[in-house]
Amino acid sequence: MSWNFLFKCDMYRVEIIILLLFSLCSCQQGEKGEEIGLFHKQIDLEENLILGAPVDMKCVDDNLIIIDANSDAFFHWIKLPDFKYMGKYGELGQGPGEWLKAKTLHVFQDTLYCYDSYKSELLQIIPDDDAGKLTFRSCHRFGKDLTIDLFPLSQSRLCAYGCFEHGMLHVTDTAGMLLQVTRDFPARDRTESMLSNQLRFMAYQGCMDTDGKGNVAYLMADSKQCYVYSLVEDSLAEIFSDQSSYPFYKPEGNEGFSVSFKPENKFGYQDITADESGFYGLYSGKSFQDYQQKAFESSLVEAYTWKGALKALYRFDIPVLCFCIDKKRDVFYAITNNPDPVLVCFPLL
Repeated sequence: MSWNFLFKCDMYRVEIIILLLFSLCSCQQGEKGEEIGLFHKQIDLEENLILGAPVDMKCVDDNLIIIDANSDAFFHWIKLPDFKYMGKYGELGQGPGEWLKAKTLHVFQDTLYCYDSYKSELLQIIPDDDAGKLTFRSCHRFGKDLTIDLFPLSQSRLCAYGCFEHGMLHVTDTAGMLLQVTRDFPARDRTESMLSNQLRFMAYQGCMDTDGKGNVAYLMADSKQCYVYSLVEDSLAEIFSDQSSYPFYKPEGNEGFSVSFKPENKFGYQDITADESGFYGLYSGKSFQDYQQKAFESSLVEAYTWKGALKALYRFDIPVLCFCIDKKRDVFYAITNNPDPVLVCFPLL
C-alpha cells in the first residue's frame, strides 16, 4: 500500500469531517433562524394621514387598510404603490356602513374581512376604485356571546375566538353550528388549571391570523406562547405549540372575568401578520415595570413556517406598534410613534 494512497484516504476523511461539521452548523443556524436587520423609510402621503390609535393593518393587492381605534372612522384606505390616501371610512354608529367595534383584519381569497364584535357581524371590506370609497358587505351574523374575533377558514367553515366557557377556538359552519372546540386556555400548574377557562382567557389573550387556506396561528400577548393549527375537514388540528413563558397575574374580584398583571410580567406578541409561506410575530419581551408604554412597542419580528419552525428574525431599526407584509412588493408596512403615529416601510433585503 503506497503512502500516496494513504494520504488520499486521510484527505478524504478530512473532507467528510469538514462537510459533516458544516452541515451541523447549518442545521443549528436554521433552527435558531437567520437574523436580518431592516431599515425603515418614512412614507409621506400627499394628503395628511392623521392616526389616533392604530391597532391593525393589512395589505391586499394594491390596497393598504389601517384600523384606527381612536378616530371618527375606523378604517384608513391607502392606494398602492403611490401611497395615495383615499380617506377614512366606517364611522361610529349602528346604521348601514357604520361600525361599533373594529379590531382585527383577515384576508381570505384576496378579500378583506373584519368582525364587529359589538354587532356580532362579520363583514367584507371592499375597496371600490370606480366610486373611490370603501364599501362594506355583511356576510355572517354570529350570535355566540363574548366572541371577540371571527374569520373564514374556507368557503363553508369559520373560526371564532373569544371568552368561551370551553376552548380557545371554535370551528363553526356558516350557519353558526358548532363543529369543534379546541383545547382550553393553558395553565402554568394545577392551581391555575382550576380557574375557569373564561378567566384564563383574560390572561392568555392574543393575536391571530390565517393564510386564507385553513392555517391559523395564535400568538399570546402577555407571555411567549405560540399555537399553530391547520383545518382538516371540520376540525382545526394542532400542528405546533410552544409555551416558552407564562404570564404573572392574579384574578380580581368575585364576579365577572378580570385579572391584573404584575408589573414585572414580560409582554409577548403585540401583532401578527401571515401569508402562504408562514406567519410573523411582533415580539416585545419587555415589562411595563421597566419600559412603561414602550413595552407595547417592538422592533423584533419572528418569522415562522406553518409547521412552527423559526425561519428568520427581522430586527427593525425603530420600534413599531403594528405591522403587515406586502409580498407583492417584498416590504413590511408598519406604524411607529414619531412622536405621533406615522406610516413607515421596511424593504426586505
